[in-house]
Amino acid sequence: MRKEKKEKRYLKKKKKKKKRGKKKMSVTYTLPENYGFVMAGAVAVTFHCMVQGSKVGREVIMSKEWVEKNLKEENKMFKEKYGMDIPKGAYPDMGDGRHCAKLSYKEWLEYASCQRAHGNYVEGLTGIVLTILVSGLNFPMWTVTNTIAYIVGRELYCGGYRKKGPAGRLRGIWFMLAMLLLVGSAFVSSLRFTTLGADLPIF
Repeated sequence: MRKEKKEKRYLKKKKKKKKRGKKKMSVTYTLPENYGFVMAGAVAVTFHCMVQGSKVGREVIMSKEWVEKNLKEENKMFKEKYGMDIPKGAYPDMGDGRHCAKLSYKEWLEYASCQRAHGNYVEGLTGIVLTILVSGLNFPMWTVTNTIAYIVGRELYCGGYRKKGPAGRLRGIWFMLAMLLLVGSAFVSSLRFTTLGADLPIF
């Protein structure tokens, strides 16, 4: 009898443990009223980065005529490998390869400045988009305001770099202030989902 009772107790405990294991924790969070503007801002930053890429102008600097004139030997090997001529823009060269080595220093400097302006934007794109989306969960209008400031700053930064080289970027370098403010609010917004910041206000 005692053995049977012990077995029954053991089985009951086992069933309870199984039931507990099956329970899933669910979290419900209501997005703030203006979060759509936050998402639109993240998309706008991504689109703006793409626009800056189109302004690099490699197809103008390394036109079809330039390729035919300066890359005759390379074009033969390219055609053997891929069955086509080197396209305008001298792809796949990114500015520091064999194709671009045929540019004059003035041409290379113009191209490298444009490429670097866009490259700097691309390097920070993933981080800024994530930061915008996280910050906007609790501070939507603050986030939208700083996102606009970031885009304007980036436009001045990239335009200045293309026209005047490294010195020209300084007129838009303040985009970094908007970025830092967004990083800070994203951090605080993250705390909102912990016991440390559960009572923080949304604004």
